[in-house]
Amino acid sequence: MEINSLQFNPILGQQITSKIEQEQTKDFDAIFEQAAREQDDKALKDACVKLESYMLSQLFKQMKKSMVSEDGLIPKGDYEKTFEDYIINNQSEDMAKAGGIGLADMMYKQMTNVYAKQIKTDNQNSINIDQEV
Repeated sequence: MEINSLQFNPILGQQITSKIEQEQTKDFDAIFEQAAREQDDKALKDACVKLESYMLSQLFKQMKKSMVSEDGLIPKGDYEKTFEDYIINNQSEDMAKAGGIGLADMMYKQMTNVYAKQIKTDNQNSINIDQEV
């Protein structure tokens, strides 16, 4: 079997990529809600880093689309395009884990402040309810 006889359907690849991105956004919501419910700071920080990684990945993919011309001497194959997306995703993860652009830190600080206020309000409401009884 010759390797060049294998073909990758680009439309299928785009559908798979968009489906994965949709699932990731659902995962972010679930992760943030679970971290808030359990009041787990480490899980919240990890979710912020994952979201920053995703944002950086999308940013770099759009930058690549706007800068790279597809009219080269040797046209890129579908596998090469998929591999480039994989590389961008991995580099974005590494960047976010190393500190990234500071988005994860800002989100984490903001969310911990919001959750702290919610917890304080919930505690005050439960005290008020207990006192009324």
